[in-house]
Amino acid sequence: MAAELLTVTSAGQAVETLKAGCVDVGFFAIDPARGVDTAFTGPYVQIEGSYLGREAGAKYLAAFVEEMKASGFVAEALRRHAI
Repeated sequence: MAAELLTVTSAGQAVETLKAGCVDVGFFAIDPARGVDTAFTGPYVQIEGSYLGREAGAKYLAAFVEEMKASGFVAEALRRHAI
């Protein structure tokens, strides 16, 4: 079976192309709004991300991330997406 690649310029366009039946598969981030009519597989790749900013901003961001972890928000997001 030969594959044909179709390039789009945005995630929204990728979703619409999939919904319209123009493609059989698409690669984009899981979004609860997209999950209404799109089936997602498990992740095919996991990446490590980081933030870059000035020292004051980095301290604020680090505190925010820890607050989100402590609140259970991160765990709930992971559970919702079966990660």
